[in-house]
Amino acid sequence: MSLVQSSSLSKDEIQSLIRTVSWYHSVELLPGIVAPGSLPRGGRYDIESSLRFVQENSGGLAGKRILEIGTWDGPMAYKLKSLGCDVVATDIQDPTHTGFEITGKITGLNVPYVRCSVYELPKHFEQEFDVVLFLGVFYHLKYPILAFERIAQVLKPGGRVLVMGSGVSHRFETLEGKEISAIECEEFRRTSDRMDAAGVPLCLAYPGTFVKGDNWFMPNRTALKGWMTAAGFKVGHVYGNASDYGTLALSGWAERILSEPVREHGLMGAPGGYTSDLAI
Repeated sequence: MSLVQSSSLSKDEIQSLIRTVSWYHSVELLPGIVAPGSLPRGGRYDIESSLRFVQENSGGLAGKRILEIGTWDGPMAYKLKSLGCDVVATDIQDPTHTGFEITGKITGLNVPYVRCSVYELPKHFEQEFDVVLFLGVFYHLKYPILAFERIAQVLKPGGRVLVMGSGVSHRFETLEGKEISAIECEEFRRTSDRMDAAGVPLCLAYPGTFVKGDNWFMPNRTALKGWMTAAGFKVGHVYGNASDYGTLALSGWAERILSEPVREHGLMGAPGGYTSDLAI
């Protein structure tokens, strides 16, 4: 599935633009024209499956305002825009260094872009979104629960966050990044699967080194539910399937129900808990 069916630019103009930046997503921009990204390895970004996940778990997109966090080259944001959705994209990346601006030029679509971290969302938006897409981000963060709290702050009451990401499955490493043997990994996997099935939250914690990437926390399904609950969400569904990379491919959605997240700790002689600015 391509992002759009046609462009006002010639094929030579399109190919020239594609060569001006480094792409992350290997995505079909137009029929037969694919951006040379590194994700996924040896394949093409499956925009069709991702779009189906969004459509099936958003409670319907018609008339809703949508925020995508971690858009990078923007394939999901631009695809939604091509379908007539009201969508805004955010990322920490400079859109002139990724394929985001080039995708806009090629497709002829205009998607507003705010360069910011998920932690900074309330500085840019108020409670204005019906749906927030948080796809492939949380495991890259030092503060995943804080990220969900920030998302709750920009959602309307009853709004939904749709989440995808990596969790604990059958790949394990030491704190220093050394791979555990296959026999031990299988033993650990059986244990972690049983814990998840029993409703016990489990999360691997690494100093941004897991699988030699910027990967910090690998939760099981139950732990991901716990994070969202702590941030003030009512969890709808969280699914998990083992991926080819040894991680758990997590996906699901939750609905904002609380005006405030669960308090961190009580105060002596005072109501509520201590609130830190946590400016990042």
